Amino acid sequence: VPLKSADGFTLGTLALLDPTAQELNGEGLAMLVDLGALVEPALNLQRAREAQAEAEQQHAAAEAALAEARQALEAAEAERTAREAALDAARADCDTLQAAYEAVAAERDAAMAERDALRTERDVFRDERDAARTERDTLQAEHDALRTEHDALQAEHDALTAERDALAAERDEATAAWEVAKAEVASARADAQAAADAAAVQHEAALLALDHRDRLAAAALAAAERLAADPAALREALGLVAPEAGAVRAALVVKTAAGPTVRAAWHAAGYAPLAEPGDLLDAGELDAWADARDVEHLAALPLPGGLVLLDAPAWAPSDEALSRAAFAPLAVALRHREDDADTLGRSRLLASVSHEVRTALTSILGYAEVLADETTAEARVMADSILGSGARLLHTLDSVLDIARLEGGGGTAALAPVDVGAVVEAAAAPFRARADARDLAFFTAGTDLGAHAWADVGALGRALTHLLANAFTFTDQGGVRLRVYADDDWVSVEVQDTGVGIAPEFLPHLFDGLRREDAERGRDGNGSGIGLALTKRLVDLMGGELTVTSLKGQGSVFRIVLQSAPAPAPTAVPSGDGFVAGVGA
Repeated sequence: VPLKSADGFTLGTLALLDPTAQELNGEGLAMLVDLGALVEPALNLQRAREAQAEAEQQHAAAEAALAEARQALEAAEAERTAREAALDAARADCDTLQAAYEAVAAERDAAMAERDALRTERDVFRDERDAARTERDTLQAEHDALRTEHDALQAEHDALTAERDALAAERDEATAAWEVAKAEVASARADAQAAADAAAVQHEAALLALDHRDRLAAAALAAAERLAADPAALREALGLVAPEAGAVRAALVVKTAAGPTVRAAWHAAGYAPLAEPGDLLDAGELDAWADARDVEHLAALPLPGGLVLLDAPAWAPSDEALSRAAFAPLAVALRHREDDADTLGRSRLLASVSHEVRTALTSILGYAEVLADETTAEARVMADSILGSGARLLHTLDSVLDIARLEGGGGTAALAPVDVGAVVEAAAAPFRARADARDLAFFTAGTDLGAHAWADVGALGRALTHLLANAFTFTDQGGVRLRVYADDDWVSVEVQDTGVGIAPEFLPHLFDGLRREDAERGRDGNGSGIGLALTKRLVDLMGGELTVTSLKGQGSVFRIVLQSAPAPAPTAVPSGDGFVAGVGA
């Protein structure tokens, strides 16, 4: 702080420690004012000295006035002395002031120490306050959580109360219902006992029906094996199946030019024959014929090419489908015995001629293969044409030989219950790639793919292969469909195509063999008709039927119909090796 005199003359500078606004109170300012009063004598002394210096400078000029000045000097000397005394007093006052200042500084240090202590105490208080606030917030959060939990528990309590009330109401209702149910249970027990008795009767009937079915299936298999060993053993086969059908007498009747003729007959011990082989029957007089022979119950089961007449006292109409299936092997054997001498001779001649042609054709194909390997490209094209045409001709001759074997009696079928769906899938598999390559739809359909029929696996597969090959040969757009459906008596397999179709006037000759429709159907040179003729013989061999329906320009449907058969046990899956006709590979 600058120290100035009353007239503004600067005396010096005073330094104050910690001169903050809050520390400068009224007492400090008063102290500074008193300090200025103490140094006023020093200021006066300074002025005197300055005046003395000025007087000495004017001494030379004041020689004249020396006398006068001496008096003034004495006066000034006296004044100087007085001032020195005042200066000494001022010095003493300054020492006093210094002591007072030091006391004030000590008080100030004490005040600052107290202030620091107060600040420390303030910081501690602030920390405690923050801790208290934190604890307050924690307690508030806990309070809020407890409040929420309380509300949830209150809601749960209310829900439980409502549920308790509802359960009490349900209990009351259940008590009333229980009283009603006790009465109903007593009545239901009586009804259940009656139903159980009825179910036991039905179960016994079902067991008997299953046993009857199994016995019919076993009899049919035994008859098929007997006829496979000896196609002429019609009476023995009839005797195996008829008793299981509930008959005591039976007769196998076939259609001949003279009329319905008895081909074989069987009767149980103690009964007179129902008919004799060779007897002619009048279809319109069967009732009188049965009465004359004391037939208790006459049952007639139609078969392809004839029927079976049964004297069956224990006959049940529900057994008709199973019985017809069981007699299917006799229908197959019946077909084989209807070949006449003219057909047999023609087949043997055809087989002989085909064999000679096949021998020569084999040599031609051998030389064509050699030429194809050793000649020029142009000649190789001609050799390939010879090979292609020769292969088709060789396939035709093989089919002719197969037909000749069948018509000559050289083929038999090992009939057994066959899974028709499995044979259909196996026959269709090789044609799927062919359908994809030609962009044709090809699929199998039907809800009866698991049906079983009396058939030979090899013969049925070969027949389906011929029909599929024929369908793909004459189908350029659309597709081919294989469908299986069945009822109690028959299983049918259809091969349907969207090809060129067949003219109505040609349909009666379709299965004759070596006959073709006009050039439009055989436009690519393929198709001799032998495949369809062979297919017809194979189906006949199994006792089935092959039919066709067709619309020109829209497509054809070929249908194989076979006698249905009971499904065999899982371990008795037919292998298909029983087809021993030697018919093609």
